[in-house]
Amino acid sequence: MKVARLYSFHDIRIEDMPVPRIGPRDALLKTKACGICSGDVMPWYIEKKAPLVLGHEPAGEIVEVGNEVTSF
Repeated sequence: MKVARLYSFHDIRIEDMPVPRIGPRDALLKTKACGICSGDVMPWYIEKKAPLVLGHEPAGEIVEVGNEVTSF
């Protein structure tokens, strides 16, 4: 899968990353859109977390669920 990984505020790279394996209570989401928050656009805040994959608050399609998931 492709991710946007931030190394510094002016160094964001599109990289390949393995699709995560899910656990028994997890769901795997095929992301269609993903937001970032206001902290993600402030260099002094985000660079101290680098390197990291950007984005949270995803929206998409559930493509797999763990064997203990009963609803979503």
